[in-house]
Amino acid sequence: MKKFKFQDATFAYLGSKKRQCTTLASFIDPKKHETLISTFAGGCSFELFAKHKLGMKIVSNDWSFVSFVAQKALLENNGVKIEAQDIYSLFRENENDGFVKKNYAKYFTDQTCDFLDTATENIRQMADGTKKYLLSHLIVYYITHILPYGKMGAIYDIRNIKDKGLFDALQEASGSSESRGRKLIKASQHPLVVLNLLAEKVNVGIINNNKENSVYSEDVFSFLPKTQQFSGGTVLFADAPYFQSCSYSVYDSINEILLGHKIKKNNSVFNNKDVEEWFDKFFQASQHIDLWLLTYGGKIENPDALHSAKFLEMVKKHRPKAKLLKFENFSWSINTLSGKSPSLCEEYLIIAEL
Repeated sequence: MKKFKFQDATFAYLGSKKRQCTTLASFIDPKKHETLISTFAGGCSFELFAKHKLGMKIVSNDWSFVSFVAQKALLENNGVKIEAQDIYSLFRENENDGFVKKNYAKYFTDQTCDFLDTATENIRQMADGTKKYLLSHLIVYYITHILPYGKMGAIYDIRNIKDKGLFDALQEASGSSESRGRKLIKASQHPLVVLNLLAEKVNVGIINNNKENSVYSEDVFSFLPKTQQFSGGTVLFADAPYFQSCSYSVYDSINEILLGHKIKKNNSVFNNKDVEEWFDKFFQASQHIDLWLLTYGGKIENPDALHSAKFLEMVKKHRPKAKLLKFENFSWSINTLSGKSPSLCEEYLIIAEL
């Protein structure tokens, strides 16, 4: 049996800092820094690392529902795990309005659509609690696990299954690339097979750090005042969306599947020139936190992007001793999704103490 690592509990979130966790942690002194405050938790990769490896109290936030359920399942949760009967409960027959089949049938097989409609309705009927968030996270993991690139987009292979049958679709996909064939096999398997594997991964990520961890799903400027109660030994980890790199609306569809209805689309401040003003306000609101770890990046050829020198200058207005570290040999997943080379981008870390 394959032995999973705690970081396998998180799905492949766009812009994940999973590969940079050790570097980020090297600037934290566990004897001095007790609390990690994360304003953009996203896929929770570094937050989970800080909980497991540094034993820190986690106070995290992200407006996205996909991220919120991951935070509740992995960060706030100190001991509840997914059991076999929890997975089976997802298949319990119920009356639902077929939201997935009506809106997202082109991305999934009919079997998967029926399962997602049934499973998400069963979850919505559950009382609020850790198990509800765990199973929601499992569904998100399942969706991103079977979709090409982990997001709604490619529909050719699923259409082939429906038009030509599974055998011919698999032959064509496997003939194109081995990874494409493997992904289609996962998409066409009975969901129970995949769910059992993913549940094992999620459970490995659950640990008791003997701290009362707190998670939120709010606007940053509503969240930050709540962190002022932590007067000493605090670290801010902020991995904000990169300017014009991608709106995280790629997860809107998965949010809708979990919620069972359409949601209003929002324009991100990170996709317009107000982003500099936003960051200045953000830095002012974070002055009570001892150490800042700020990750950011952008497309090198974009003149409006916040390149490393400019971003460092902005931070130094608030923290004159701020330092810059550029990440090397990284895979900038947001950009590579569009077929561009990571060499066209830069990604960096600002370390800023009081």
